[in-house]
Amino acid sequence: MMKQIKNILMIALVCVVLVTSCDDEKAIPVEQLPAAAQSFVAKTYPGCSIVVAKKDTEWFTTKYKVHLNTGMEIEFDSDGLPMDVDID
Repeated sequence: MMKQIKNILMIALVCVVLVTSCDDEKAIPVEQLPAAAQSFVAKTYPGCSIVVAKKDTEWFTTKYKVHLNTGMEIEFDSDGLPMDVDID
């Protein structure tokens, strides 16, 4: 019984390590955002500027996050289509 518990805990630990190590979010130049994301920000929020752009790569998906000078955060899918807007 004790050996089974140890095996289950070991498997759980390996799963946690694998999942957390696959998330890679890094800052990128605004020019590396998909054109659709850049266009969306320019048309929807004229006068606002992107302060930080990030590329978030997980297992099989890529997302982009931008922070505007207004404090707003917008999340885009890999094609640059908006997914979520967080207004502070």
